[in-house]
Amino acid sequence: MQIVIHPIDNFGDLLNIPLLNYYFDDMPEFESCKEVKPGKVFVGMGTLIDYIIPLDWFNDKQIVFLGTGSAQKEQNFTGPAGGFVRGKLTETKMGVEALGDLGILIDRIYGFPTKKRKQTAVVIDKSEESNLIIKTTLPEPKMLTAYCKNIMQVRDFYDVVSSCDFIITDRLHVATTAEAIQTPWVIWNHGRGDLAQTPDKFLDWAGMIGKERFIIDDLSNINIIYENTDFTKSKEQKEILEDALSKIRR
Repeated sequence: MQIVIHPIDNFGDLLNIPLLNYYFDDMPEFESCKEVKPGKVFVGMGTLIDYIIPLDWFNDKQIVFLGTGSAQKEQNFTGPAGGFVRGKLTETKMGVEALGDLGILIDRIYGFPTKKRKQTAVVIDKSEESNLIIKTTLPEPKMLTAYCKNIMQVRDFYDVVSSCDFIITDRLHVATTAEAIQTPWVIWNHGRGDLAQTPDKFLDWAGMIGKERFIIDDLSNINIIYENTDFTKSKEQKEILEDALSKIRR
């Protein structure tokens, strides 16, 4: 079983490995798009379509998407593909049903936190000014980075994030983690990094659970985080995603 991921030292991309090893028991091989062999190819979660992987790469392969996303609206894919994609933007682009992002299943492999301390996890990787701004806005912020070199660090990062009771981030899969463990979050667009360059990829996911308004430009509106307490849609999405994975395994 070949699974294409973006093999970089990043929490969200590496999260493919423990998640898909958990749901698929036939020893998947994780490859970059340049290393894949002919035959059926599964494409893991992440913003891969027409962003990391060119659109024409998909045309001559038997593709099964596993919550994969796109970052832009232009161009439509016309070849056959199965599985499911992250959100409605990607659904329109690829003609494959949108069910959500697999990152929301992280608590299935690492467990649901039983206790959270009064602390805000702040995971901002792309803005040097953010530390000063956040430290003057929040009590006791815990500053983190989503840079992870291996699966052990992915687990360690999850343990720290899941111990906090609020999360501010500019990383998509930190937000999906917060949603998975029912911790209030906001995604902060500080004008730099992925969110500023490719906002549609964040809206693609957030729109699936009706939480677009928790992507904010101004931390003076930080109190909106206290309103992010309804996790009904994401609980339903977990069941839908697991059902879809079960059907793919057959």
